[in-house]
Amino acid sequence: FIYCGNPLERIGEFTERIQSKFPESQLMKTTEKPPPEVVNGPGMMIQLFMVKPSPEDIDSAFKSHPNLPANLREYRKSMINVNQFLYKRPFSKDKAVRKENEFKDLWTMDIFYITKEPFPTITDRSEIIQTTQREVTPVENAVHTIKSKNIELSKLAEQYKGSSENASPFTMVLSGTIDAAVSGGVENYKKAFLAPEYLRANPKDKKFVDELCDAFTTQLDVLSECIVVHASICPESMQQLQDHLEEKLKELKESWLGDQQKQTDAKATPKETEAEPDADASNKTIVEEGGWGRA
Repeated sequence: FIYCGNPLERIGEFTERIQSKFPESQLMKTTEKPPPEVVNGPGMMIQLFMVKPSPEDIDSAFKSHPNLPANLREYRKSMINVNQFLYKRPFSKDKAVRKENEFKDLWTMDIFYITKEPFPTITDRSEIIQTTQREVTPVENAVHTIKSKNIELSKLAEQYKGSSENASPFTMVLSGTIDAAVSGGVENYKKAFLAPEYLRANPKDKKFVDELCDAFTTQLDVLSECIVVHASICPESMQQLQDHLEEKLKELKESWLGDQQKQTDAKATPKETEAEPDADASNKTIVEEGGWGRA
């Protein structure tokens, strides 16, 4: 079943509430599919973990209201007429690779659950009638992570533009994104997927590598917008932090644009052609640029 928790209910509180209904049950500590001996065993076992609403056609829900505010769009996606849910289960294929760079071995199994009745329903649960799963590669996860962060930052910039509310949540996300990127986040992604040897070994991933580059470029634009919004609302006591973020973002841009230029230069193919003989030289070189739970 897919259960809908109570408003503001934490996963721990939800777990206690479900267990209280079945005091003789044991809570499973894994999200793996239970083996036959557990399913057919004499004891009562409960397996519970969080899932996220995953509407099949998100865009269609907003065709009649394209300018719906971000908070209402989020509510519409997650709470109205939803019958598909997603659980992402991470796993590793090579511990040696993970030790070298965790992003290169960050595989996930995306498990989709279809319920009999869409939420909201009369009751707080709906039976799962279909389950499908798909293995997601590390580079696909990298693209999803960066794009998700871009969406989060864009929503915050929209929310706090011209606002007088406490900007601490905005500051924390903005600071965490920029500092993490400068201190190794982006570098680890580049080492894992943007090095030439990765595409040579995984030519089929070119589409995702291009998407990752585009997502990084977009993130710089989004961060630039966020910095402007943050500067307009941050108090004088936080000016030192604002200056720090602006300087770090500048470093990040210079690093990323420098790497992009190197890649462009590496794609340039030198070709030699014979020139007409003259008094100076006989040859010239021409270079061309190239809160839900499943239980």
